[in-house]
Amino acid sequence: MGDSLGFTHMLVKATALAACRVPEARSFLQGHALHRPKSVDLGVSIAGEWNYAPVVFVKAEKKSLAEIADTFRAGSERERADEDRISRRFGWAYCLIPAPWLRRALLRFVL
Repeated sequence: MGDSLGFTHMLVKATALAACRVPEARSFLQGHALHRPKSVDLGVSIAGEWNYAPVVFVKAEKKSLAEIADTFRAGSERERADEDRISRRFGWAYCLIPAPWLRRALLRFVL
């Protein structure tokens, strides 16, 4: 706790509440059937220095702004730890790969 609230935290909360009011916004097709989940699950990507990390908010409509901020903080700390681990393992050679999508593909292949 103790994190300051930002625009992104409020945007996640507003999106979750809006999706609750408009069930069609959270509907999806699976095969030929239309599904309408009861809860709102949102995913947001956090940009790291070299990579992107997903942060998923399960039942986002029931989370407070403080819980959303804590989830963001935990996701960014996890991303920083992953980047530190990768940079220690590959060193400066990782920075030579020009495109982030190519870095991610190579990491999936190597790791």
